[in-house]
Amino acid sequence: FQAEDGIRDRSPSRGLGDVYKRQLENTANNLSADSRRRLRYERRAVLWQVSKLQRIRHCGRVPRSKDDGVTLRHIEGMAGLAGLQHCGSVWADPVCAGRILVHRALEIGAVLGRAIEQGYSLAFLTLTMQHRITQPLDLLWAAGQKGWQRSISGRGWVAVEHLVEGWVRVWEVTYGANGWHLHVHCVMVLAPGAGADELEQVAGGMFDRWSRGLVAAGLDAPRRIGQDWHIVTGANASEKLGEYLSKLADPAPAPDSSALGLELTHSMPGRSAKSLATRPTWALLDELVATGDADSLDRWHEWERVSKGKRQVGWSKGLRETFAPEVEVLTDDDVVQQEVGTDHDDIVRWSGEQWRAFVAEPDRIVMLLEVTERAGRPGAVALLDHWGVEYELV
Repeated sequence: FQAEDGIRDRSPSRGLGDVYKRQLENTANNLSADSRRRLRYERRAVLWQVSKLQRIRHCGRVPRSKDDGVTLRHIEGMAGLAGLQHCGSVWADPVCAGRILVHRALEIGAVLGRAIEQGYSLAFLTLTMQHRITQPLDLLWAAGQKGWQRSISGRGWVAVEHLVEGWVRVWEVTYGANGWHLHVHCVMVLAPGAGADELEQVAGGMFDRWSRGLVAAGLDAPRRIGQDWHIVTGANASEKLGEYLSKLADPAPAPDSSALGLELTHSMPGRSAKSLATRPTWALLDELVATGDADSLDRWHEWERVSKGKRQVGWSKGLRETFAPEVEVLTDDDVVQQEVGTDHDDIVRWSGEQWRAFVAEPDRIVMLLEVTERAGRPGAVALLDHWGVEYELV
């Protein structure tokens, strides 16, 4: 196991930076599926120590019940833990965010793929705002919400609404040298046959109202050069959308209709700090681990406080029901409460006391999941015995 999967015994006394810095540096770029998952779990382990939100400190660490304990499950090449608390934060918990984003990606992909099949035109729209490093996140977010609501309401919107079948909107927030950067990405489902002229009528008016909303909220008027809208329809619609949405994904998914949702939502894994002027908010955690920077911790706490309760993905009324009525509508909380398999798929069980001892070295969680997925029950049991941890065989 040590040679093939990089398993390494670590003592908690080595400290935050010693435990995580090397792995964070090695997995920040060119992330495989396994390394993305490791990075999520490593970041969450940091949050168990530094988060100000109890739900995040307990997420994936504290059992739901003192009596039932925690179990490891394995079914059809998938492994998971059951019986743990989950925070359901798409913004401030990387493991929950990963699960939620996959669900939203499938949901968005189903709707947009069906719209393409039925001949509707798709357009991609980005609306940005001017910001300064002195402006706090809560000001920018409140302004952005006001700007968005104005962009899809009023007489100007009513006048062009017949051209729009619906829309799906995603907020993205990054951080850089100029502070918080918040913007909206939106895919619009336009009437069949709609082209650049119709889009200009819709998006041009949206930008004007977006701008007025930001100014009314106390921000400077955004520059037109920072905005973008394009028709992305036809046989290669997915590929064109990928060009505009690829900065939300690392690496970018395959360019087909099923990947549209992933391209639109998947900002979680992280991007290179060297190649972009702004970085995902998760980079604040990486800086904290690497340098112990107090400013990064302050910014993260601001991020936790302001993002709490905000919805990342929004839909126009009826769009999902029109194109993908079979897709069950779930809240973020609903998504993360779903567990792999059932109790019939349990392999091992930890009592509350046994689990506390096991999770004291959080690296072990993702290693155990990886080995279980590859080697099943025998691999899981052999690894637990190798570590010398206490558990109960189911």
